[in-house]
Amino acid sequence: MTTVVLDTTFTWTGIERSTDFFSAYGLFSLVIYLAYFTLLTKLNRGQTIGKMIFGIRVICLTEKKLTWKTVLIRETFVRFILQFNPLLYFGYLPTIFTRKKQHLADYFADTSVVTINLIQAFNQKANA
Repeated sequence: MTTVVLDTTFTWTGIERSTDFFSAYGLFSLVIYLAYFTLLTKLNRGQTIGKMIFGIRVICLTEKKLTWKTVLIRETFVRFILQFNPLLYFGYLPTIFTRKKQHLADYFADTSVVTINLIQAFNQKANA
């Protein structure tokens, strides 16, 4: 989606499409990418479109609701850092081995990604 929007805009305006990180195209692409994850996670109760499809949600382990601070740390700052170098994708590796299924951003933001069924089961148990 980002590519379609940017390619169309850059073609209409005649601006060169360079994939270099510090080019206008690269920076706009990064801003759209980070805005998508940040805004949807905060405004859609911890879910992006992909998370909705798979029935998962980001939750905070220390707060009742996701705050802007938590979302900015998880979805903007740490995601930005993890995009710099393909080797940094190893920051997602701990998800496989941790009990709470947390990756690097989750540790910094005290969050975890859980299935919606787990949330519903917890709420039913709490109300019983």
